[in-house]
Amino acid sequence: MSSDFSRPFFLWWNVAERTSRMMFDSAEVIECRLGQIAEAKSTPAEMMLMGQEKIEAATESFTGMGLYWMDIQRRLGQQTLKTALDIGQDALSLSMSRTPSEYLTHQAALNQSLFNGARQVSKLSGETAHLTGKALKPVRKRTSANVKRLRSVKKRG
Repeated sequence: MSSDFSRPFFLWWNVAERTSRMMFDSAEVIECRLGQIAEAKSTPAEMMLMGQEKIEAATESFTGMGLYWMDIQRRLGQQTLKTALDIGQDALSLSMSRTPSEYLTHQAALNQSLFNGARQVSKLSGETAHLTGKALKPVRKRTSANVKRLRSVKKRG
């Protein structure tokens, strides 16, 4: 059960690590391209490629996020609503308890519903980390490819 709750942490850690790598690569690409511009070595084709890549990466990112978001909604939406309704019902039952045994029974049911709610929030956090990773993947892919390509151009030049 602890893995249900720790899993999102590791997923978000992975997103943070990949994002930091992408940012370092981006800094290198920016430095290289600004150097080309400053030395008048930048070509119109390179500038067109830069714009094209940004448009393609954004399109892929938004498409991937949209499709995954719809999948999350389908899989978790109904389950989340049911969990919220169960918590409400169990809290109301607890407040209407008349005897100590009823109180204990309703308290146990509410505790279980709250635990299920916490598990549901944990799942949603993990799914959001996956969504973020899917959004960043096309950008990371192009940034990494640009670093490799511009490094080889730098070595030749």
